[in-house]
Amino acid sequence: MLMPNFRGGELKVTRNELIKVINRFTGIKHYFGRSDFDGCDCIGLVRLFYLEHGTNLNFDDGQPPVTQENYFTAASWRRLFRYIHKHFDELTDDSELSYGDMVLFRINDCEHMGVIVDKYGKCLSMEIPEQEGITQSTLYHKSIWHLVEHKIYRPKGGVLLDGNS
Repeated sequence: MLMPNFRGGELKVTRNELIKVINRFTGIKHYFGRSDFDGCDCIGLVRLFYLEHGTNLNFDDGQPPVTQENYFTAASWRRLFRYIHKHFDELTDDSELSYGDMVLFRINDCEHMGVIVDKYGKCLSMEIPEQEGITQSTLYHKSIWHLVEHKIYRPKGGVLLDGNS
C-alpha cells in the first residue's frame, strides 16, 4: 500500500488517513539493519516510512554498509549526519512541525530517530531501549523526545506533506 506521495505538494492528511498510517507503522519488531514491515531498526523505520510515501532514503554514501558492530561508532553517525545535511534542512523552530519531518534525538546516551506524524509532535519511532526481536515501533508524544537533546529536519524543498488538518 503506497501512502500519499511526499512530492505531491501540500497534500492534506485526514484524521482517518493518519490513523491508518499510525496503525500500519506501529508494532513492527526491532531487527538491526532491516527496513521492512517484518522488522526494522530506527533508521530502517524512517526509511520504510519515506519509501511508503514515494521517497527512497537509502542513506548510501558509497562506503560499506554500517554493521551492528560499528553502528554505535562516531564515524557511522557522522556518515548519517552528512547524508542528512545533504538532503534535509534543519528546522530551528519546532512550533511548525509537519507530517514527515524527521527528528533525531539523544536518549540514554544513544542517538535515535523517528518521523513526525502530526503538528503536535507525535513521533513514530522504535521503543527505547531497543531490544532485537522484542521491542517494537511505537508512537511517542512530543514531551518524550522534546525534553532531550534533539534536532528536527525537513527534506530539502520544504514541507513534504501537510498533516495539520
